[in-house]
Amino acid sequence: MLIPKRARVSQILDLNKKDQIQLLNEIQHCSKKMKQHFKCNNLNVEKVGNIIPQLHIHIIPRHKKDRTWPLPVWVTKPKPYPKKELEKILSKLKKII
Repeated sequence: MLIPKRARVSQILDLNKKDQIQLLNEIQHCSKKMKQHFKCNNLNVEKVGNIIPQLHIHIIPRHKKDRTWPLPVWVTKPKPYPKKELEKILSKLKKII
């Protein structure tokens, strides 16, 4: 998830042009790294914000074996990762990004 460090920003249109370009560059950078690392079939890049008003962008690697493929991940209740698996994923993400 990318979160621009800007106060009171809930929409991409609330960013100035320079920050919009920076956000797009960061989305592209993270997306490329995640696609390479997770060897996914697709990436879902989403800005929702219906519950959390702070602007944030989800970058979600998708595989054809996903429980919800080809639907969005939001259509089913999330299943938590085991703690050790989550720690492993987070460690790898910190290294690649």
